Amino acid sequence: MSFLQILRTYLIVAVTLSFIAGISFSFFFPLSYFSLAPLSAIALLLGVCIWKFQNTGVLLLLLFFFYAGIYSSNIATAQPTSPEHIVNTTEDHEETIILGRVAQVFSYDGEITRFDVNSLASRNSATTFETVHGKIRYIIKDRLPDEIIPGVTVAVRARLKRPQRFLTPGSFDYPSFLAEQDIYITGYISSPIHLEKVRSTPTFFNSVQYFPQRIRHTINSFIDTSLSDESAAVYKALLTGDRSSLSPHTIELFKGTGVLHILAISGIHMSLLGVFLFALIFWLLRRSEQLILTINTKKTAAFLSIPPLLFYTLIAGAKTPVLRSFVMSLIIILAVCFGKKHSFITLVAAAALLILTLSPESLASPSLQLTFTAVLAIGAGLPVIFYVNRQIADFKLPKMFLRFLTWIVAALGVSLAATLGTAPLVIYHFNRISLVGIITNLIVEPLICLWSLTIGFCATLCIFIAEPIAHILFQTGSFGIHMALKAVSFFHALPHSSIYLPSPSYLHVSLYYLGFLSLALWNSVHRSYRPVLLLLPVSTMLFLAFPPAEISKFFREESSLTFLDVGHGSCTLLETPGGKRILIDGGAISSPEFNIGERVIAPFLFRSGIAKVDDIIVTHPDSDHYNGIAFLLHHFKVKSLWVSTREHNSPGWHTLLKTASDRKVVVHVPHSGKIYSRNSENFLDVVANTNSSFSVGSNEKSLVLKYRHGDFTALFPGDIPREIEKKLIRQGSNLSADVLLAVHHGSATSNSREFLQYVSPEIMIVSSGRNRSFNFPSPVVLERCAQQHINVQCIKEIGTIEISTAKGGYQLDTLLSL
Repeated sequence: MSFLQILRTYLIVAVTLSFIAGISFSFFFPLSYFSLAPLSAIALLLGVCIWKFQNTGVLLLLLFFFYAGIYSSNIATAQPTSPEHIVNTTEDHEETIILGRVAQVFSYDGEITRFDVNSLASRNSATTFETVHGKIRYIIKDRLPDEIIPGVTVAVRARLKRPQRFLTPGSFDYPSFLAEQDIYITGYISSPIHLEKVRSTPTFFNSVQYFPQRIRHTINSFIDTSLSDESAAVYKALLTGDRSSLSPHTIELFKGTGVLHILAISGIHMSLLGVFLFALIFWLLRRSEQLILTINTKKTAAFLSIPPLLFYTLIAGAKTPVLRSFVMSLIIILAVCFGKKHSFITLVAAAALLILTLSPESLASPSLQLTFTAVLAIGAGLPVIFYVNRQIADFKLPKMFLRFLTWIVAALGVSLAATLGTAPLVIYHFNRISLVGIITNLIVEPLICLWSLTIGFCATLCIFIAEPIAHILFQTGSFGIHMALKAVSFFHALPHSSIYLPSPSYLHVSLYYLGFLSLALWNSVHRSYRPVLLLLPVSTMLFLAFPPAEISKFFREESSLTFLDVGHGSCTLLETPGGKRILIDGGAISSPEFNIGERVIAPFLFRSGIAKVDDIIVTHPDSDHYNGIAFLLHHFKVKSLWVSTREHNSPGWHTLLKTASDRKVVVHVPHSGKIYSRNSENFLDVVANTNSSFSVGSNEKSLVLKYRHGDFTALFPGDIPREIEKKLIRQGSNLSADVLLAVHHGSATSNSREFLQYVSPEIMIVSSGRNRSFNFPSPVVLERCAQQHINVQCIKEIGTIEISTAKGGYQLDTLLSL
């Protein structure tokens, strides 16, 4: 069979791959180069070629979808250009009054409530309202009043701002996450009095538009009143896709045991609902003899299941994962209804094409990648599962036992296929893989999906028919949730139930799947060559557990300093020749639920292929220099922790030292002049430990560090105040350096003129946040640097900075992750 014949046989698969390639390459082709005119020209030429020249038409069809992928991706990811869009009419941190309709309300999580508003008009400094449009996500530290439900008109007074992210590779891209939901601006409501319902008469269109969200709000409210907080949170996630009430502890239990996907509305949920609807409608249709004789009741029941599935999709928010599940179910139902027999791969490709046409930007989402990869892996593993079960069927065992055994083998096979198929993507996106996931899925999925979810669907229907029955059903269904929570708690407590691993490279992921694809040739090659086929998949699996970066580091000859963007805080990764890794500080000012170590520092290390950090140094006991380190001590095999003092009146500081003790990490308190690390070409010295019996504030208890590699030097003075700077100068301390990490984030209370002259750096790196209340770096400090011709680099403006040594000097690069 020729290549063109293969393309024509699997045309939908080829078209989908072309469309995916176009989306993938759209980053390199801005929208200005790809307008709709060339797309139309190709379409016209395509029609002619299909009519006259079929083979050429196939190739043009692939080119058309490649071009369409680029064009649609550019359109989907473009910022709103309308002058009336709220993002184009509002300045950052500007207090604005918005009139709009509530689009969606998320559950109160014990501290805050999030809700979305479709804006209609705004007023800031102007005296009158101006027409605007666009969705805004608001946050309020309180429960919403009962009358604030989807569809009502509200007046909101809040400070609006564009969402931001940490400019550190690997960290979560919050603006892109919101952009997928058409949200480009957020607001913080400082007081409940700044939110008021406005009397209005909704139009018929508005009533229809917000009806699904009102139903969702009713379901969530009923669940809250019927169940305990924990069971209610899980049920809302299962039935309406609202995960905002799930506690961090519950999420961790499901995540650590590899069953977090169950809490997201997915193909399993849609399939169960589809089966439930099909059975109900089929049973109703079979009550009529005339219908049995005149129509195909099975196909009709399947077709009539589509509208309820669509309505459920709208109730669940019609987010990308839910929409994806609906589309996959829709394609399968239509294929059954119209009697179209297609291969498994063709159905999957058709679903992917339709989903990506609706949402091209979702190609980069982990959920889409994992869903389709798992489906393909299970499909590829089914022949093996069927073969094993055929062998088991020949065993001379009782019939009931054989059925149970074949069910166990099938369930284990499906779980194993999905785990192996998604392993590199799970590690790439989440840097964590569960070692108990295969077993946990066998226990938790029946409890939640077959018991709780099935009963939950019935209970949801009864909310609007018979509330007492709905209450009883939810109580009954929560038993499965309760048992599932016990199961995940047990498996989560097992040693090494999950492990953290660095992200594999794109090449590594490609080789992994290429290796498993090569196993398809197993029966086509001679037995003596079969071990060679195993070499690629086995080796790539080993490299997942033993990352190449952990091997190549021993051959490293240069040094590098990476200054991470952690907001208002400090974190620097030092990598020395020979592969030693030292982290200098690791903290930031952040909310209690946001751990800078888990959310920013660790993802950067993992994305860099780093599985081990040798030592961590905390310059002084301020939380914005250490509050992310506890997480790193747990997951990066740290040998020692260097601190300026053990004594400090802070619960967080004592918790950090206790964590180090529990993890058997050696804690050092070095004295001034201590040589931390030295060899022939590079060393790291403790120039001074400014802690003394006279030290009062934490800033006065700082380690001042200096690193040298050849002729290159860098100084890390912590947050020492101006008085300590002068004291070090009087003592004649060796402070001169090429690169200076700005003292106290660029504050005017430090970085004195005398100190800057004494250090005489070429570059000063400033690690400060974007919060305007701090105003770091200080304009006074910037003026001093300008007078002394010091090149100031602000991390908050250009993102994570890397300075690497090179022959004859050093090189500065930015690692801005777009």
